[in-house]
Amino acid sequence: MIRKLTAALLAASFVTAGFVGTAEAKSLVKLATLAPKESPWGKVFQKWKETVEKRTNGEVEVQWLWNGTAGPRRAWSARSRAARSPAQPSRP
Repeated sequence: MIRKLTAALLAASFVTAGFVGTAEAKSLVKLATLAPKESPWGKVFQKWKETVEKRTNGEVEVQWLWNGTAGPRRAWSARSRAARSPAQPSRP
């Protein structure tokens, strides 16, 4: 179970839609998962979101897209790459 959870968190870190600046100088990080919000994984992801927002004093907002609502992995991977600004380095 721990391996699966670790793998899921690692995978989630690779599917970020990038940082999108807002007028309040905050950053929004969108993450997609197949896990339902009320599942054990969903609860861990929600706790991680709260921790990130608390440790950054609200400067980073995390938004989860639950239950595969972002579509197939290939679709949101492509959107993630397209959403990066030219100033951000692309990953191999």
